[in-house]
Amino acid sequence: MTGTFWGQRETTVVVKDTSSKTLNSVQSLATELQQQEKKIDKLIMINQALWLFIKEHLNLTEEELFAKVEEIDLLDGKLDGKVKIQAKKCPKCDRVVSLKHDKCLYCGAEHLAETIFETI
Repeated sequence: MTGTFWGQRETTVVVKDTSSKTLNSVQSLATELQQQEKKIDKLIMINQALWLFIKEHLNLTEEELFAKVEEIDLLDGKLDGKVKIQAKKCPKCDRVVSLKHDKCLYCGAEHLAETIFETI
């Protein structure tokens, strides 16, 4: 009878510990999500300000902006509202390397970004 009681108690402690860790992880993710949402809101505001500045000073139209957005969207061959930066060939060993890496995984050559957006 004693073994069953202690067995149940150990299970309860493990469940509470796991539950506490899960709750902490969820709270941490919720905080991170809120921070990311704030960053996105700020980026949207900055983009709107930049567009208004450019529009006013260069006399561009909304239609021209829509056309440029579509042009950029189609760079990866799909009109899907997403930008996908393609992998490139290493200039040293000619193997395909993801732009997520600063160096070639095969030969170690450093890759310099060709555009500012490749650094994101």
